[in-house]
Amino acid sequence: MSRVGEDSMRALFISAALTLLAVAPGTAQIAMTGDFKAAKACPALQSIRKGTNPGDVMLEPGRSYSLIGKNKPDATHYLVAIDGAEPRERWVEVGCGETAERPTPNPSAGATPVQSPAAGRG
Repeated sequence: MSRVGEDSMRALFISAALTLLAVAPGTAQIAMTGDFKAAKACPALQSIRKGTNPGDVMLEPGRSYSLIGKNKPDATHYLVAIDGAEPRERWVEVGCGETAERPTPNPSAGATPVQSPAAGRG
């Protein structure tokens, strides 16, 4: 392989690795649908790990927020959408309110199984 080809491959590899690193923190989430009703004023974090809260956004007790996900099966934080916050998606501690999860629609629910014409012939 020529020197130019090696440099191109190296650049491609580095670009791919950096892309994966940039995306990885956002992928640590389990999707949920429903609402999160705030029980108390709690910080709404951009990053759980860093504790960042641009704009010092706080939950408003009694207000409901769209539920987007949770950080792990045994969640410590929920991801909610907060209108007016930048960024809009924020992490809040589970003890700050209650969830009303909606079931995820199942497109195959109610579908009637189709039997092939050859089925049952022996």
